[in-house]
Amino acid sequence: MRRMTMLVDSDQSVDHGFGSQLEHLVATTAPMVQGGQSGGQPVDWSHLGVALVESVRVERLTGALMAASESGAVLLGEAQVDLLERHHLDALAWCMKLEDRLCDVSERLAVSGITDLRVVKGPAVAHLDELEPGLRTFGDLDLVVRGSDIDRTVEVLVAMGADRPYPQRRPGFDGRFAKSVTLTFSDHVEIDLHRTICDGVHAVRVPVERLFDDPVHFDLAGVTMSAPTRVVRVLHAAYHAMLGSPIPRLMSRRDLLGYLLSSEVEVDGVVSEAEAWNGTAVLHEAAASILSLPGVSLPRWKAWFDEVDPSPSERRIIMAQRRDGSSYGRSRLRVVSELPNWGDRWAYAAGVLFPSREHLSARDMNRSKLLQRGARRQRRDHGG
Repeated sequence: MRRMTMLVDSDQSVDHGFGSQLEHLVATTAPMVQGGQSGGQPVDWSHLGVALVESVRVERLTGALMAASESGAVLLGEAQVDLLERHHLDALAWCMKLEDRLCDVSERLAVSGITDLRVVKGPAVAHLDELEPGLRTFGDLDLVVRGSDIDRTVEVLVAMGADRPYPQRRPGFDGRFAKSVTLTFSDHVEIDLHRTICDGVHAVRVPVERLFDDPVHFDLAGVTMSAPTRVVRVLHAAYHAMLGSPIPRLMSRRDLLGYLLSSEVEVDGVVSEAEAWNGTAVLHEAAASILSLPGVSLPRWKAWFDEVDPSPSERRIIMAQRRDGSSYGRSRLRVVSELPNWGDRWAYAAGVLFPSREHLSARDMNRSKLLQRGARRQRRDHGG
């Protein structure tokens, strides 16, 4: 049997001093997403103090720990329970505020003729995939609109009071190439307005129309929301876990584990969709991050995992994208070769290398600083 490898060791997934406990929490509460119960003997974390609860709060896992505590799977001290309840109530209150804003935004966009709106991540996972929505808290809103609607949607949100910190790199860049635009309201509600679900090479590979095909619906305070299909939600969780940050977030891994445990998620269907996205390597690395969790057994997925061996070049693309994140670093230049025609290649390269003066001014940068930063990144990447 081939040895399972990950691009980042699982014990590096958190940096709170409670890595093993938080991974245990992810592994033992994700089955609850599907209505099951965590097995095994209860674990006693009462001696770890309130610092553990603070780490859980940072990772947005208060709902998971509440469920584990109430089921008896995890034993906590009185001070830990009190703090956990306060943090979780705060998280739920914030989620209610976000959902209220989501209803307002959805209605305003509909009035403006923007109806192809998909809710992804937080609210969609909470209401479609969790046993109880309160188990899955979130800190912002993630919405997907068509690239042709990006600029108009930004205008609507700005008219509602949202602030865009800086203009797009060049006119039309966001609708053609950007992953997302972030806007923030004065009350700190943040909306990530997506054209697609990831940055870099894989942003070009993802067939964006699949995010809009065959939507599923859920209700928020009488307002009907639309989300992508379950298969797309599975892949989005995998992409977010592997490409969303240098170190996979535990919440993303918990989302993905919940999907992979579900008998309603067919391996062949997800794998086939990943192949259509040219994203088999991303799914494989995401599966590795799940199979490494303590006590996790996924025979169906392990069988597929052992049959697949992503190429070194695909692994390097993932590593580079995770390193650069949402910045326009060296890995973004690889995007040029993935674009379908020279017109798109030139427009993308111009936006990356020669952003407008308005964009640079708003970011307190200039072309000299941009070139200096690029030179530093080159020296770093080449060990200079």
